[in-house]
Amino acid sequence: MNSTEPNYRHFTMAKTAGTFAFIAAITALFGTMILPFIFGGLSIIFAVLSKGNTIAYRLNAKLAIIISCLTLVGNTAFTTFAFYNVFFNEEYRQQLDETFEQIYGMSMEEYTSYMLSLPENPTTEQ
Repeated sequence: MNSTEPNYRHFTMAKTAGTFAFIAAITALFGTMILPFIFGGLSIIFAVLSKGNTIAYRLNAKLAIIISCLTLVGNTAFTTFAFYNVFFNEEYRQQLDETFEQIYGMSMEEYTSYMLSLPENPTTEQ
């Protein structure tokens, strides 16, 4: 058997890498922040594993690596921009606070202080 000839597992892994790259791109377009990192990372791992002992990557694996890297860079930029706006842009935070109050009936600051407060332990007096 020729060691440079790819077997069926290499094709399957390249196809899986392409599928994960597509899912990563779709989830990044819909604005989720965590799923593109998971699927993009899995896509790159499968693409690298699909090479095996062959000389070059298959076209599916190359495209999966390119799409996943672009998705990860774009999602990182989007996530950074979103966190920057929430923490440092006063106008954006005020708009977010108004929307949060319309939906939940309390401001975002009240909600976060309520959620982050530790539960009170009842003290028993003896």
